[in-house]
Amino acid sequence: MEQQKLAVTVDDLTVAYNYKPVLWDIDLVIPEGVMMAIVGPNGAGKSTLIKAILGIIDPIAGSVSIYGGPYKKQRKMVGYVPQKGSVAVSYTHLTLPTIYSV
Repeated sequence: MEQQKLAVTVDDLTVAYNYKPVLWDIDLVIPEGVMMAIVGPNGAGKSTLIKAILGIIDPIAGSVSIYGGPYKKQRKMVGYVPQKGSVAVSYTHLTLPTIYSV
């Protein structure tokens, strides 16, 4: 039986804001090719977990790996679109390149 590659591994992760733990003892394994969702009420820690996985915030304990390495070394393998309340882009004017066919 072939072992499946692990895309994300979170081991005993604890994250705190101002020394107050908001996530603790999190273990998570996401195999390659799996589509998953992180769901929960507001304030449950969904965004905090993603930020810790991506190295945007540092955990106070535990470890995270993406394909066996830290996010900083594997960042080209990850796409991330942060949550925003509004988009500060004007869509009233759009310029597209001209495509010529021969």
